[in-house]
Amino acid sequence: RVNAPPRDPQSPNPLITGGAKGDNCIAPYMTVIRELQTREFRIWYNTYKKMPTGYQATLSTMVSADGVQWKRPHTKTNVDTFGASVIDEGPGTSNPAKRYKLGWWDGAGDVPGMTIGYSADGLTWNRLTPKPFLSSTHDINSIFWDPARKRYIANFTAGGWGPTGGPTWTGKRRVGLQTTSTDLIHWKQPNYVLTPDTITVDLDDLG
Repeated sequence: RVNAPPRDPQSPNPLITGGAKGDNCIAPYMTVIRELQTREFRIWYNTYKKMPTGYQATLSTMVSADGVQWKRPHTKTNVDTFGASVIDEGPGTSNPAKRYKLGWWDGAGDVPGMTIGYSADGLTWNRLTPKPFLSSTHDINSIFWDPARKRYIANFTAGGWGPTGGPTWTGKRRVGLQTTSTDLIHWKQPNYVLTPDTITVDLDDLG
């Protein structure tokens, strides 16, 4: 059974707002992490690179003591991106300069796709590799650490993985794929997570 989660009537909703006079949130992508040292919650999300409109987005961040009341205004990072998938390796990481990892879709280069960055503070990011490590035609993607198998996992969508379709369908579809890595640089061949069927629709049946 799937149940709709109820809103907390005692909390202001939405917690993160859109618009130039609010938090400037423009997309559903976000990561919320609780810092082990400060015990503060931290959120990364997308804002417009230039207001009031535009297609380009910037990764922004805020902190909160309780996850409800956030310290404003938000702070913009140095990454222009769609996507806000952040991993915090924690204060005890062996390489503090690369404590935070970020996965985002970069469509500015010759080959668009998922890119990985690293940061010491979650604000100033550097690319782990000069180009996207994974060719992708769509900006919905995420990375996370699998502690049981000790590997990184990247989930992403692609426009059919080629113009002619895939193993169970013809034509272009947005389909989910997954790949794994132990170092965020070398990734295995992606596998489909869920694939569609080829459906033939008679337009007369649609009225």
